[in-house]
Amino acid sequence: MKVYKTNISKEYVPDWEPRNAIRELLQNALDDPSTFEYCFREDKLDITSKGVQLPPSVFALGISGKRNDPNAVGEKGEGLCLALAVLLRAGHEVVIANQYMLWTPKFEYSEDFKCDILVVEEVIPDQDMSDLCYNEDFTVVVCGITEDLKEEILHDCLYLQEDLGEVREGERGRVLLDTPGKLYVGGLFVSEIHGQKYSYDFHPKYLPLNRDRKSVDTWDLATNTSALLEEVFPPKEVAQMAKARVRDVGFYHIGPTNPMSRGEAYKLFQEEHGKDAIVVADYLDKKKLARENPNLNLNIVVISDTVYRQMIEQSEEYKHNLEILTSACAEGDNRTPVQMLEDWFNDDNQHDSEFEELIELFKERGVSWDE
Repeated sequence: MKVYKTNISKEYVPDWEPRNAIRELLQNALDDPSTFEYCFREDKLDITSKGVQLPPSVFALGISGKRNDPNAVGEKGEGLCLALAVLLRAGHEVVIANQYMLWTPKFEYSEDFKCDILVVEEVIPDQDMSDLCYNEDFTVVVCGITEDLKEEILHDCLYLQEDLGEVREGERGRVLLDTPGKLYVGGLFVSEIHGQKYSYDFHPKYLPLNRDRKSVDTWDLATNTSALLEEVFPPKEVAQMAKARVRDVGFYHIGPTNPMSRGEAYKLFQEEHGKDAIVVADYLDKKKLARENPNLNLNIVVISDTVYRQMIEQSEEYKHNLEILTSACAEGDNRTPVQMLEDWFNDDNQHDSEFEELIELFKERGVSWDE
């Protein structure tokens, strides 16, 4: 019998629970290109990678064959050891059949470290001693699976769920239309994303995770969510979601970038406010624009929502129409600089910054103080 010793103590990753450990085992199986199988039987869960044999180096921290694989969720080279330690600590018996070898993890007191550490015993059983060995598969058997733990396992892995409802797939991943506010990466549950209309399952190369698989960078999440929605929904529906302030589209103010989606947003704006409407961010901007163009009856619309407004402003048709309206404004304001200054002075809400803008406007129009 061989014994592989690790330097992982019983207290390692104290915040991990059995569901986190089993998620790690499932992730390892899903990351491998081989066929993945699972089976709940009585109080046991079998997780099998068909045609796979792993070397003992899997018990050495930092050794990973997935480090440069953009499609793999795990790459740290410690997932199997962590999973075994957590399961054993929680009282679960674990047996691993590695083709013709049988690995049995357990805790053993170390005189060197003066604490219990994870060790793995390896035996080559007689063929009639194990129905798991003597095939070409790698199978992890976890014992002591309660009904509650089974439900948690099923929740945490989309590949174990029979009915996901309506799903739309894109390059970055897939959108689960019938389930709100859940984030998955590579089919594994990461966290709740409160306020989101849909749930998302991203490919690992687009949304990297930390070791605990419990959090992602919010900026990356916002960018990928908006981009994935543009992949799976028509531009008009994306624009409608932005107008309705669906958080999925404008999370962290990162909006759609497709010119067609922006064009559809401007069409919605025109349908509601007319083709001559100008959009601004707030009422101060509206008042300023009206004050600068007193001779024109401008149709100025305030839209405080950043994403929808920016989609309109970035539409090529809106830019073109705005240029025409701006030219008309410049031609329509025949006030002299003195009249402009008098109007500014008589405005109860005048600010020094607006005076500076007024001077810049004079320069742009080529006026001089002699007029």
